[in-house]
Amino acid sequence: MFNNIVLLSVIALIYAVIAVACMMWPERLEVYALGRISKAEGRRSFATWLIGSPNYRLWIQAVGAISASAAVAITLFLLERAKHIS
Repeated sequence: MFNNIVLLSVIALIYAVIAVACMMWPERLEVYALGRISKAEGRRSFATWLIGSPNYRLWIQAVGAISASAAVAITLFLLERAKHIS
């Protein structure tokens, strides 16, 4: 039981870090992605199209919002479990 709580806590923390990065710094992530994708232009055509699209920052923020929702849901689940354990 304790291992499951620790695992879920770590997963919630990972989702929270992803959410903060995606929602606070989408332009930095875009610059990083453009630098990484320039080396593999021909191999990853979908990734190249997505990063080059004008809505890329919006997609990054959507991923951040979904990650934040997952982190909150896991945290609420853990709080509910903690209430029943006591």
